[in-house]
Amino acid sequence: MRQIFLLTVLVAVVASKSISDDWEHFKTQYGKSYLSHLEETYRKGIFLDNQKMIDEHNAKFAKGESTYEMGMNRFGDLTTREFAEMYNGLVANNTASKNDAPVHVNSGKCNKQLVDWRKEGALTEVKDQANCGSCWAFSATASLEAYNYFKTGKLISLSEQNLMDCSRGYGNHACLGGLMTNAFAYVTDNKGIDTEESYPYQAFGWFCRYKEENKGGTCNGYTEIPEGDEHSLQDAACAEGPVSVGIDADHDSFKHYKSGVYYEPECGNTKDDLDHGVTVIGFGAEDGKDYWLVRNSWGTDWGDNGHIKMSRFRDNNCGISTMASYPNVL
Repeated sequence: MRQIFLLTVLVAVVASKSISDDWEHFKTQYGKSYLSHLEETYRKGIFLDNQKMIDEHNAKFAKGESTYEMGMNRFGDLTTREFAEMYNGLVANNTASKNDAPVHVNSGKCNKQLVDWRKEGALTEVKDQANCGSCWAFSATASLEAYNYFKTGKLISLSEQNLMDCSRGYGNHACLGGLMTNAFAYVTDNKGIDTEESYPYQAFGWFCRYKEENKGGTCNGYTEIPEGDEHSLQDAACAEGPVSVGIDADHDSFKHYKSGVYYEPECGNTKDDLDHGVTVIGFGAEDGKDYWLVRNSWGTDWGDNGHIKMSRFRDNNCGISTMASYPNVL
């Protein structure tokens, strides 16, 4: 009996040490520090809950019961609500621009099974919006960079900060959220957007400092994808280029996505459900599962080097084709 008790104590000590090591490794890896012992205790509890959730999900993934894997990342000490407030900045009904954009017509001619615009040299490196709800600006620049590349043959990183500071009159509000179409409308009327180099990202809104001599790209309006039409989205992503889309990303599964084809049954797909702006940069299939190749703006340590494969043709999962558009660069 005494031996069983001692063994139980030993197991508990080893488990406690493992948890402590995981927490210390997390803090070191992501440079985490806290103002008080009380706050650290609170954050550690959230971290442990997230790690348990990840482990339980990955056990299902290992059994083939899920199509994607989750992993710990720098968001591990945040609750879902905190995370959404800090990093999801799409405001789907926040539009001040006139909605008279042309609608994409599905040509039906795209017969490609795999599209990846990275391989065509049309995309800059994955960027990081930091602790700011500016996803809409990053989604917009990703598309603008690609279409300006198609026009000029030059891949130039464009300024999210320019959009944050200067497109307020179009319904955007810097770190408090905005829309990609509002950004396209601003660049169109402004007749340009500055380069990232001349107008670097600050992760907070300031006064407008656009300079025409630093212009790195242009826009001539935008084209919208018919709401909820994944086939038209595929045609556009194949025949035109990257497409800016809104998605429902307010889920722990998305926050901790690591690899595989993501499917979240709890996702909504109405405009009211959309809370994050990303960019569809291609599509394909993995293990018989169709996916959209999506570029995010949370740095390269999130997901698959900053990307996620989201389910394609599964009833518009997470609303990926609910609000989609691409810039016109003539």
